[in-house]
Amino acid sequence: MPPTGAGQRPPPEPTTLRPVAGEVSVLILLLSTALAAAPRTPVPRQVLVPPPLDAGGPLAAARLTVKIIDGVAARADGHGRLRSAQPGALDPVRQVADRLGLRFRPLLTLDTERLDALEARAAARSGRAQPDLQALFIVEGPATADAMVAAGEALQALPVVEYAFIERIGLPPPED
Repeated sequence: MPPTGAGQRPPPEPTTLRPVAGEVSVLILLLSTALAAAPRTPVPRQVLVPPPLDAGGPLAAARLTVKIIDGVAARADGHGRLRSAQPGALDPVRQVADRLGLRFRPLLTLDTERLDALEARAAARSGRAQPDLQALFIVEGPATADAMVAAGEALQALPVVEYAFIERIGLPPPED
């Protein structure tokens, strides 16, 4: 290196290119995590309408389904009751269920690992937080169409319930 005069800086050291694959991977992971953390917009609540009566019985072709808000991590316990890691979070739901004789079972029957993987993959691809798919439940107990609507309205009025809806099931596909 040639000598430098007073007040002059020495020339910069030559830089070498170094592998950055690991750093790029970490950056991609951080960005995808940040994007996946973008909040999810809850599904809007709807007016519940009694299902039409079928020849097979009053509720043969309909069911009441509810979605508990994300973050509560609501799960059915196998005895028709809901549980959560957050103490007291589901107390209002339990009170309505006890009053109306309601039981809950998971809407989706895939194992937990598959649902978690599905949510993670969707979050990574979309850049948005995904709904807690394990917090979707079929509500059992209402014996009439009016009771189904009343149960859905009572549940939907609770802040911990994202939405309730009455779903027609077993309908044939539309024809051309």
